[in-house]
Amino acid sequence: MNMKKLTVYAFIVLLAACNKNAAIEENPIDNGSLIDSKIKVSVKEYLNTQKLVLYCATQKAYPCVNYHINTEQNFKENNKLSVTFTGVPETQVCLTAIGPATAEIDLSTLRNGQYVIELNNLGVKNEGLLKISDTELILDFKDQKSIEIITPVTKRVTAQTYWGTIGYARASSENAVNQFIEKLKNIGAAFNKQVPGYYYHYQIDNDGAIVYDAQRSGYYFAKGLIFQYNAEESKLKNLIQTDGKELYKDDVYIGVFTYKGEQFYNWGK
Repeated sequence: MNMKKLTVYAFIVLLAACNKNAAIEENPIDNGSLIDSKIKVSVKEYLNTQKLVLYCATQKAYPCVNYHINTEQNFKENNKLSVTFTGVPETQVCLTAIGPATAEIDLSTLRNGQYVIELNNLGVKNEGLLKISDTELILDFKDQKSIEIITPVTKRVTAQTYWGTIGYARASSENAVNQFIEKLKNIGAAFNKQVPGYYYHYQIDNDGAIVYDAQRSGYYFAKGLIFQYNAEESKLKNLIQTDGKELYKDDVYIGVFTYKGEQFYNWGK
């Protein structure tokens, strides 16, 4: 090979290498590094859309809180769903907070019934049952290798259920808060004991009361609320946003969530 041809050949090789490196810099994300962490699994229900998902998170913390777990999903015959966790790719936009990598497996197409489900991680197959009903979502796995079922039984929020918080800055506001709760009762709110269990959006203890940690609420004083309300919802919303507005002037903050995924507050519009 003469010197001219050798020079041309070297230029072509160098150009190909540059193009390859440019492509890598332009698109650095591939299928991701292999997962070296146990996967924690729970069931989540989006109330505003009635969407059900398996919420999956690595036990390991990553430098970016928005890291995603890659998965391969296959819905097989005989009501069998297979999910394999394949990797955790780096992200081009990093939300700089430490946290797990996560993924959501959409279960919206599954109707009430019983399904065989495989959750496969680190080359280990875990087979169990997913049971869906109007009242409960159950993940029944006898053996859990390389995964951890965080909430084996998740209760579903029933219709006409409302819950939330009343936070206030001074102990002297407690009488006004209690009077507001009486007004809720007067328009039809029923503060009955609830069915104990984990509901994802809240938790009910064995005495039928909502589990609420006032010390971690961010308020000096706070009460957790849960009730059923079957009357016209506009009356409930109006009470929170009118009578509640008066309480807001005294640093009383009312926030109520609804079984439809909506929220009512006594501040703002």
